Amino acid sequence: MTLKEFAADRKWKFKFLLIIIGLIVCTGSDLLVKAIVENKLRNIPEEVSQYAFEKQFLALDTEDKIIANAYEQQADGSYRLIEKNDKKLHLIWKQIRRFGFDREIEVIKGGWYFVYETNEDIGFSILRWLDKYTSDTAKWILLVCLQGGGVLLIFAYFLYIKETYLFIPLAVIVTGALGNVIDRIFRGYVVDFVMWIFKFIPHPLFNPWPIFNLADVYTVCGAISLLVLLVIFDIKSRKLENK
Repeated sequence: MTLKEFAADRKWKFKFLLIIIGLIVCTGSDLLVKAIVENKLRNIPEEVSQYAFEKQFLALDTEDKIIANAYEQQADGSYRLIEKNDKKLHLIWKQIRRFGFDREIEVIKGGWYFVYETNEDIGFSILRWLDKYTSDTAKWILLVCLQGGGVLLIFAYFLYIKETYLFIPLAVIVTGALGNVIDRIFRGYVVDFVMWIFKFIPHPLFNPWPIFNLADVYTVCGAISLLVLLVIFDIKSRKLENK
């Protein structure tokens, strides 16, 4: 088989079109919604009273005084936020989030909320144990390699296969998961925002269910679609063989 025949056999143009659409729809919407959530739901007070700042905020400050350096005292004694660096703002948020400044949107009372959360681990925090043995930078590199490597493997499989019915679910998985990889690379963490609570299931795992984002939705939907299509076409091929 020549290179031209190989390319035609795997429908490169159609695959390229699917990836472009996926990048716009899946990756684009995921990153856009995360930016909106961070802007609207994460709340780092712009102005803090002297008492609250000196007695509460500074008590939580880190050794390099991130909080102290982020605020400037005003003439009336209050403190105003002057820090603009996103990474430092994230560190400040992690320290003061316990005070409950963040906003939330209630979709279904007691069951579905939009919140602001960050994940410096992967699903279900299964690599949290690494915190004891690695630095934050080492763990970040590992997670980028794991997530990025997984996406690249699926993308390579997507390029290789020639079964047209698998193109769309694989494109959704790749471009959906890419949103979290980009988040991990540029933010250092992944932004999650959908919180479901299943009060009728008496188990801590479901109350709440681990908070997720659009990238997770796209990846899971793509994976389910892929599995269903594989089963359906496998059944059809077996029936044809038995005739």
